Amino acid sequence: MEWLQILVISLFSFPIAVTVIIEGPKSAVYPEGTNITLQCIVSDVRNIIVWEDIQENIVIFIDKGRNTQRTKYENFFISDADENFSLTIVNAQLSDDGLYSCQEGDESKNANVTIEAWPELSVFVNDTLLVPENGITLTEDEEVVVMCKADRAKPAVHLTLKFGENEWIEAENIANSKDGLRFTTEATVTHYVSRDDTTVTCKATGLISIPPSSVKISINILHKPVCHVEVKQNIAECQCVSNPPVSTYKWYVDGKLQETELVLPFHDYIPANLMCLATNAVGTGASASRYVSLTNADGASSTFFVIIVIAAVIACGIIVCSVIFFCLYKRWKEKPKFYDAECDKLELGGGQCSVKPDDDGKDKDFQGDNSKPGEKEPSEYSEDGQPYFEASSELNIQDEKKKNTLEHHRENVNDVKKSNSVDRNGEKEPLLSKDKESNDGEYFYLNQMFEKGWGTFFNEGQI
Repeated sequence: MEWLQILVISLFSFPIAVTVIIEGPKSAVYPEGTNITLQCIVSDVRNIIVWEDIQENIVIFIDKGRNTQRTKYENFFISDADENFSLTIVNAQLSDDGLYSCQEGDESKNANVTIEAWPELSVFVNDTLLVPENGITLTEDEEVVVMCKADRAKPAVHLTLKFGENEWIEAENIANSKDGLRFTTEATVTHYVSRDDTTVTCKATGLISIPPSSVKISINILHKPVCHVEVKQNIAECQCVSNPPVSTYKWYVDGKLQETELVLPFHDYIPANLMCLATNAVGTGASASRYVSLTNADGASSTFFVIIVIAAVIACGIIVCSVIFFCLYKRWKEKPKFYDAECDKLELGGGQCSVKPDDDGKDKDFQGDNSKPGEKEPSEYSEDGQPYFEASSELNIQDEKKKNTLEHHRENVNDVKKSNSVDRNGEKEPLLSKDKESNDGEYFYLNQMFEKGWGTFFNEGQI
């Protein structure tokens, strides 16, 4: 029993070292020709580290030493750092596809390596291979068979085509073939050439590690002239888009042939309907008929005419507004101005703060007493303490009837002042308010008459 105790003490006195793979390789997809690193980092190396190609059942490395001389693994290398047994594949090829394992005793970490190959794209039109630098010449409305081909791809790719700036077209017929590890894909469409088909583009998609790739071929489209009539002053020009260039022009005036030149002096024909025809090696194109009259023969378009009309309306509006403003201003200038404390503050000058009545009962400016109310002393006070002032006797009143009326008013003014009210339709109305002292004397009452008009006061029976 003594030896057993010694063994137990020994086991617990000395720790047992365990080798652990801290970081192992990970599965991924890589483009052909790139460098690939498969991680294998361990701690406290005690056992042998092995790298193995599982599919080929080949041990590539044992610890830091190469274990095979096969050509396939000539581009495989292992790290020199301690505790780092990472495997690097330089310039990976399609043949490097496989399942690789980093092993330590009974522990292993595996990774699946997939290599993708770039496709080689080409375009054929009617079985003719197109060179991007040269392009191809086609005729508008021509029927062509276009094939997009992807060679040496891995895996097989998806192909689409596009003409000009139109939408991408899915191929009508798709064929895939395999040569070893590589695939060939052919996509074919039948197409009618249009004038806008300046290019044809073939695009390959569907790879994980490789972005979409494409090839574009230029197309020289031959088409007949596309024309329209352009009017400049008294000359009409046949403007055309044409490939090849226009060789001959023809002008028709009201359906009759007149000239065979690029431009047409039409002053002898207007008003008339003009149409031009242009011919090149592809065919003849006709413009739409254009009506030309005296109003637009000199280049004045309907838009210009509308602008002139709008300008005339605006000018008339400005004139009318000016007249209205002048009339309002004149009327304002003729409005009566009353001589009171507020008017005096305006410093309008002598005579501008008083009015005179004319023969028809309307108020006009008149020259009255220009002395300031503040310069007079009150003669007496009303019962509520408000001052009375003597009425001015210097009012220049030409109308005899109204003069007599004022004389009558002066005779009764003291009674009015004492009662501090005016009889209006049997009701007493204060002449001077308690909350507003007046220094204008009789002018306050007269101003009330002037503001409402003489006729109003007579009609109301206030005077």
